Amino acid sequence: MCLGSPCRIISISGNTAVVESWGRRHEASLAELHEHVRPGDFIIEHLGVAVRRIPAEAVDETMAMYETILPEAGCEPFEEEFIREEIMVLALA
Repeated sequence: MCLGSPCRIISISGNTAVVESWGRRHEASLAELHEHVRPGDFIIEHLGVAVRRIPAEAVDETMAMYETILPEAGCEPFEEEFIREEIMVLALA
């Protein structure tokens, strides 16, 4: 199963953003995003590509949903294994 990750934008340079998800920073392409974003905004990122902006009023609810659903599915976004698997998926893309 593939699932996008909610991320906070740290910085933007051209069509690339440095984003943070559960303490892990990495780059995400903004090239396919048709919404204006700026540092501090939250996005859903999938395989290194921003797919949509999370409205400010929905950030807390979205993060809470992921933090509930992922453990129920057997994933812990805060654990090294989850981060390693996500990095492997990105590397294979």
